Amino acid sequence: MKSEPAECSIDDALAAALKSLADERGLGGDRIVSVLPRHDLTTRILTLPTHDRAEIASMLRFSAEEFVPFSAAELIIDLSLIHISEPTRPY
Repeated sequence: MKSEPAECSIDDALAAALKSLADERGLGGDRIVSVLPRHDLTTRILTLPTHDRAEIASMLRFSAEEFVPFSAAELIIDLSLIHISEPTRPY
């Protein structure tokens, strides 16, 4: 009985190709960095009311369509926490 090949996402295929390239070139311990053209990405610095990374990711996905003219399904959303401020006390 012949089994069907497992479906592979674009991310999985890209990861496999990069791993293969790194292995071929002996780059196992090196860091691989990719560069995207400025017109292919949007960045924003936001102040959000939480420090929880999962909650922040959820907020970003929910509000992403506000910032770009595409549906959230078409986007790759990532985040980097630049600064976590101390909580303020209500008066």
